[in-house]
Amino acid sequence: MIDMPEKNADADAIGQVLSCYLKGPREANSALMRPAFAEEAAICGFLGPDKFAGPIEMLFSFVDSSEPSTGIGASVKSFYLSGGIAVVVAEVVNWAGHDFEDILTFVKFGDAWKISSKAFRLVA
Repeated sequence: MIDMPEKNADADAIGQVLSCYLKGPREANSALMRPAFAEEAAICGFLGPDKFAGPIEMLFSFVDSSEPSTGIGASVKSFYLSGGIAVVVAEVVNWAGHDFEDILTFVKFGDAWKISSKAFRLVA
């Protein structure tokens, strides 16, 4: 599980969602990460000079067409929680041989936290 900077039930649940999110690229199987995302989720960022933006299905297709990233890992750089919304800035390393900075927004649907958007940039 991802180590969260705060220790409470919501932060722990968000850490579990982050761990679920990383399972997809680790195994090159988007079905493993789908539960981490809201149906309406979107993605926006750049892979080098190329814009990668649209519905989260784009990410799922990318993951399914990639090789497994068995060495993928992540660390939380910042965390903000306010009621039923949260933001995580994470450093994701060794995803298809690259490092990324992700800004993930979360919404709590009932008792379940889901990623509602992913903005990212390629670091290396």
